[in-house]
Amino acid sequence: MGLHEADATVERNGVERYAPTRINVVICGAGVGGLLAALECYRKGHSVTVLEREPKISTTVISYYSYHGEFINSAMPEWRGSDVEANSGLGTVGQIITRPNHAEVMLAQIRQLGIPIVWGKKVVKYGEALKDGPAFAETEDGERFEADVIIAADGVHSASREIVKGNVPPVQRTGYYAARTGFPRSDLPDLGPECQHLFPRDGEAGINRVYIGKSSHHVVSTSKDYVAWVINSKAKKDHSEGTSTNLTPEDVIAVMGDGWDPAVLKLIRHSPASIVNWSLNFRNPHRHWTSPGGRVVQLGDAAHTFLPTSGNGAVQAMEDAISIAECLQQGGKENVGWSTRVHNVLRYQRVTTIQRTAFVNQDDLDGVDVKEALGRGPHFKVRWGRWMWSHLPEQYAADHYWDALTAIQTGKTFENTNSPPGHVFEDFTMEQELKRQKLKVPSGLKKNGDWTIE
Repeated sequence: MGLHEADATVERNGVERYAPTRINVVICGAGVGGLLAALECYRKGHSVTVLEREPKISTTVISYYSYHGEFINSAMPEWRGSDVEANSGLGTVGQIITRPNHAEVMLAQIRQLGIPIVWGKKVVKYGEALKDGPAFAETEDGERFEADVIIAADGVHSASREIVKGNVPPVQRTGYYAARTGFPRSDLPDLGPECQHLFPRDGEAGINRVYIGKSSHHVVSTSKDYVAWVINSKAKKDHSEGTSTNLTPEDVIAVMGDGWDPAVLKLIRHSPASIVNWSLNFRNPHRHWTSPGGRVVQLGDAAHTFLPTSGNGAVQAMEDAISIAECLQQGGKENVGWSTRVHNVLRYQRVTTIQRTAFVNQDDLDGVDVKEALGRGPHFKVRWGRWMWSHLPEQYAADHYWDALTAIQTGKTFENTNSPPGHVFEDFTMEQELKRQKLKVPSGLKKNGDWTIE
C-alpha cells in the first residue's frame, strides 16, 4: 500500500485523518516523541491513548563562537549586517522553536483532537500475549492498560527494557556533565546593552549560540519568551552518585573558569538558581526495540539514547513517531507484530549512525584549537549532512515497508538507503569511541559516505 492509497476520509480541526485501522495504541510517555506519536497514530487512523507519569506537562540554525565571544561561523549568515546578501537562493531547514513551546503546541493539538491523556501514570511493567493477544502496560498504582500495540516512549529507564529481545546494554556514564537550565525571559533583569546580542530582535526567530573552548563548550538558546543554556564539560572526577546535582550560578561560573564571553557570564550570574548538573549517560546501541511478539515497541530514548552533541535526540524520537504510525497503517491490524519489527529494521542503522556523531562532534567542539578555528572562519562548522536533515520518515516507511517485511520473514538482509549515500554501516560502542578520543585518533565516520549539506 503506498503512502496515499488509504483514503483520508475525515477532517477534524483541519487534520485530514485516514480511514480507521481498528488498531488500538497505548503510548507511554508524553515527551516530544510520545506526543508526536499520538498525533501521527491518530492521523493514520489508529485509536490512541497516552499515559504520562507526571501530573502535568513540564515546561536548527547554530552559530559558533570562541569561548570569549568572537564569532567564528554559522550554518547560515548572521542577518544583521548591511553587507549580508539576503537573497542567496539557499533553502531553509525550518524555524527555531523552544522545546517547551513545541511540546505545548503538540499538547494543544492533542486536546483539540480529543486524544485522551491520562496523567500521573508511571508504567512499571510491560507485557504481551504472544499469540494474537493484546499487549499491556501496568502502572505503579496497579492499573492495567491493554492495546494491540504499546509504544514505550518513557525514557532511558523505561521498564520496557525487561521485555525487549536480547540483552539490553546498561546505561553508562560518559564522564561528561551538562549544567543546564531554562526559564521565562521575564525572570531575567535588564542585562544592559552588552548582552543584547544574545537575544533576538523583534520579529526575529530564536537564536542558538555555541561557544567552543578547550574540553568544554556552551550553548545559549534564546527566543522572545524563553531562555535556556547548557554548559558541557568533562568532570575531573565523578562527584555524584546520582544522575544529577543542583548548582547555583556561582557554582557554574567557578567551574567555567576565566576568559569566557562576559555577556554569557552575566547571563549565567543573573539566571534563576534552578540549575541542574546532569551526568551525560549513554547506552550502547541495541538492535532490538521490540518485544518477542512485536506488541511492545520502544521509541526515542527508551530505544536509543543520544548525547547533546549529536543535536538529534528529539529529532530522532520524532522520526520514530512518524515511522511507527506509518508502519502500523501499512501492515494493518493483522500485522501489528510484524509492523513494529519493520519499523525497527528501517530505523536502526540510521539512528545508530547519528548516535555516533555525538562523539565526533565532541571532537570538533571540545578538542578544537580556538585560534585555529578563528583562522578557518567560514570553514569551521560541525557538519549535519543533507542526508540527516532532509529525510522524510513517513515516505521512507511507505516506500520500503513491504520489502523490509519480506526480508524479515525470509531471513534476508534489508538494505537501507536512509544513511549517507555510499555509507557502509558500522556498529559501535561508547567504549570504542572514548578510547579513540583518549588516544586522539581522528574519526573516519564523516568520511564514510556523502556528508555534504548541498
